[in-house]
Amino acid sequence: MAVDDGCGSEGCSFSFTFLPQGNALDDAKVRVFLPAGATSAAEQESRVTGPNGLIENAGWAVNEIESGGSEQFPYPWVETVISFSSELKTSGYILLGETSGQAVEVLLLYPAEMAKAFWPNAQTVLESLEFEEDLLPLTPSNV
Repeated sequence: MAVDDGCGSEGCSFSFTFLPQGNALDDAKVRVFLPAGATSAAEQESRVTGPNGLIENAGWAVNEIESGGSEQFPYPWVETVISFSSELKTSGYILLGETSGQAVEVLLLYPAEMAKAFWPNAQTVLESLEFEEDLLPLTPSNV
């Protein structure tokens, strides 16, 4: 996987994408976003699911929202799992949570027909995530 990162006034983003293979996985990604100034999953949820939010702007449809943790995503920072799909045969999840006073948003986006090929790499990224407490929470002045 290739990694691209960057920080701006809205926060820091880290995107993990497949190296080009000439198939639908070329459009798959895992994106970790740490929004500046947001401290909880609840603060991020309206930005994701609300009017003019991430899901609406991307043209995705929510399939299910699971709160209070998840068996599929058993990471201590995960509080809410939103599954979605689109008419373009794209599926995914948005994981919302919190660690060290910092909201965390993770986007898992993949072609529906390539789910089995996507998951091993996505799980490796999720299992490898470490959040440096000394650097959190992000504020607009320390991004």
